[in-house]
Amino acid sequence: MSSYYLNFRPTTVSGEGLFKIKLANPGSDFKNQARPAIDMEELNSGLYVLRRLAVALEAGYLGVGSVVNPSNRIFPGGDWGVRRAAGGRTPAAGIISGSTIADIKQSTAKVLVTTITDSLNALIEDVPELPMTQVAGISSTLVLMATYQQKPSLDETDQKAIFGSAYIPADTSIKDVIKKEQEKELQEGKDRITAQLTAQGASNQVIEKSLADYEKYYVNEYFDTHVKEALWKHRASIGENIQEMLDQCLVLGLDVPDSLTKENINDANAKLVLQAWMEAFNNAMEVEPALGGSKEVIDSVLKMIPFAKPDANLSAEDISSIYTQAALPSPEVMDYYLTRQDAGVCKGEVVKAFQQATQNLQSVRSNVEEQIKELEVKKTSFLQAQASLESMLEGVKRLSDNKDFTSVRLTSVMECYAGLMALSQIAGVLEDEGLTLITKYVNQFLQLNNANTDQTLAHVISYMVAYCEVAESTMASTISDENTVIQKVRNKWTELTKQKFFSSFNSTMPSEEELKKNYITNKNSVYQANFGNFVDNVITRNLNLSDAVTKAQSMLTEFQGKATEYLSKFQQEINELNRTYDTLDPAKASFNTSTGSTPSLRAQAVDSWIDSTSLGSAFIHLILNTQIPKQENFLNPLIQEVNFNNVAANAVNDLLSITNNFSTSSVYYNLSSYLVESKEGENLFCGDFFEFMGALAKEHEYIVRDINSCYRAEAFGEALLARVEALAQGHKVTDAQANSMRTQANLYLSFIRIIVEQLAVLDSLLRSLNYEVEKKDNNYDKDKYKITGPTDWISTLASLEGYAANGFDNASPSGGLGPMHTLVQTDQHDYLTQSQTQQLNLQNQMTNIQQEWTLVSTSMQVLNGILSHLAAEIYSN
Repeated sequence: MSSYYLNFRPTTVSGEGLFKIKLANPGSDFKNQARPAIDMEELNSGLYVLRRLAVALEAGYLGVGSVVNPSNRIFPGGDWGVRRAAGGRTPAAGIISGSTIADIKQSTAKVLVTTITDSLNALIEDVPELPMTQVAGISSTLVLMATYQQKPSLDETDQKAIFGSAYIPADTSIKDVIKKEQEKELQEGKDRITAQLTAQGASNQVIEKSLADYEKYYVNEYFDTHVKEALWKHRASIGENIQEMLDQCLVLGLDVPDSLTKENINDANAKLVLQAWMEAFNNAMEVEPALGGSKEVIDSVLKMIPFAKPDANLSAEDISSIYTQAALPSPEVMDYYLTRQDAGVCKGEVVKAFQQATQNLQSVRSNVEEQIKELEVKKTSFLQAQASLESMLEGVKRLSDNKDFTSVRLTSVMECYAGLMALSQIAGVLEDEGLTLITKYVNQFLQLNNANTDQTLAHVISYMVAYCEVAESTMASTISDENTVIQKVRNKWTELTKQKFFSSFNSTMPSEEELKKNYITNKNSVYQANFGNFVDNVITRNLNLSDAVTKAQSMLTEFQGKATEYLSKFQQEINELNRTYDTLDPAKASFNTSTGSTPSLRAQAVDSWIDSTSLGSAFIHLILNTQIPKQENFLNPLIQEVNFNNVAANAVNDLLSITNNFSTSSVYYNLSSYLVESKEGENLFCGDFFEFMGALAKEHEYIVRDINSCYRAEAFGEALLARVEALAQGHKVTDAQANSMRTQANLYLSFIRIIVEQLAVLDSLLRSLNYEVEKKDNNYDKDKYKITGPTDWISTLASLEGYAANGFDNASPSGGLGPMHTLVQTDQHDYLTQSQTQQLNLQNQMTNIQQEWTLVSTSMQVLNGILSHLAAEIYSN
């Protein structure tokens, strides 16, 4: 027998297990501590800086000019220098197209050959003040482009050379020529500065630094005055081709999965960031084409586009490369070509993609957590089915060994029927492989046969089914027509054979003659179950199960091995999901992980974006795109847990109100104890006969009351299953929660139907008893009475009362009114405790969020004060 049987079977003493509450319900995401959704330390630090800035402004320590200065990163300033290519651009040198990334790249390289040639020649003409042919790379590039113009196709080496020539000349190369050509003027200026500083008594170190600063200032001024505009035009021409290449690659379409799973999440996140980066820089180059002519952007584009294939399967190295490039180019490059606003918009899209990738990880991680819970529920369901099947296989030996004892042989068959009912009830929630395994051995069990006849265990159980139906249909109804009882058995069979594992019972129903002979009897013109004939002539007739016992033991051993193997696979899958769950931690994602003093790739992208945007924009983004989604991710599971536990607790509470009377069943099902104490001889009992009649009538009354409660509980259980299905279809509960409730509701129904079987058989035994006052010398003895009944009736009565009150000793589930009440009460207490705990968690979480938003509100007030002060100072000037 499995170890699970011992844990699964409720205690037989009502209420004993009531306070053994386990909060680790497989359908619950129980957390006993609230978690902050917002980084309070980060916000507090930001609020501190804001307050210091506000105080400095109000006190006049910090001038408004320093705040709006273009080189200051606190607020966006004006445009830096030249921001757009003035005048016309070089005419398009060709059309860029292609159906693959490689085709588009080659097409771009061909067009660039003409563009570079024409644009460099235009640059030479537009800057007559300098001999541009002396700038490093220009002349050699023109010669190289001339050789490529003669080639019909370009290989990878050619393309690499062409793209490497696209960002020639470099600013530093031009400035080197400026220094050479303006050497005389530059030296004259240095001589003046040296003379002035020497006269003032400056040290050699100060003089050297001043001369270096003057040289840098002179060269930059000359560059900005005579070269920058023409160079900007050149880079804009190159940028148009790079932007068109990027746009064509986007047209191919990245295959970003619509549905995220643990298998594709890393690939999907990388493609999401890649697509965001490509779209952002495509739009940025639309605004300022010169950006596409910078070395940093060209290099990044060339590294990114190979991953933009529609059917790309990205390796870990590919993903790492995408995230590395997504943090580039540097803020200095962005600010050189774009306004602060445009640079902030461009990098902001990449930051949003990183944030979405983080949320995607959290979402998939939550799904994996739900899969783990669902597997745990399925594992629990299989353990329940395993316990039922093992008790049935073990019951074959008990039936064979104790066939001479009425109570034991009757109990063994009842337990087999109970186990089969439980398996049929729970089959719907078993995983396919587990159901197949259970079905195989159930079918083999039902085919175990009596060595003396063609009778199988399916026949034996069907006899019990037929008898229970006769007993149940006649216990609370007065039926005077035998055919009515037979028709009820037929109706039962029609319903039964539709259920799982009972389809083979079509041919096992007892014949009409057999029912009349051994199942039904007439007593005082009323038909009832024939207990004596059934136990003596039916269930053990010519019974020889010696071979069946051997086969059953062999099947049990084999099944236990298969079940262990199956559960091991289950556990391996759960362990693998747990490992996946750990790897999906957003904090451990490659783009969120820092190395030593090097910040994470996402942090680098965020820092780059913050350097290119205003404080207000960053603050708004922090609230809308980061903190609110975080809070939503924290609150939704808690709310769902509270709702689930409330629904479950209310449902089980309604069931508990129906089964409340079951708690004291061991007290009032005690007629056998009363009779044993008053027994004086064979079938002779002492005591008040009318007191005995009252006790017998009372027990009949209890049986009718309890079985009617079972009917109500059964209807409630069916309604609960329907409600669970509605909640699942409406996505009001998770799959794991729905399966947990299905499993528990099916367990309730199994218990209830077993209890009905137990009560019906007990009632049929009581109805089979004959009793009268003892006569002596033709005189009634009021203190003695005689009771006769089937073989071993008093010990059988004691067993059946015990089973009705406390459940079967060996079946799983056990049935029994007391265990049923304990099971429901424990579940109700468990769900209620979890609901209250989760409500407390939610309350704590909402308190945290209130504090967080108080801090956000304060920060926004301070920021508003800063902006108002700045605006007043600016417009007053």
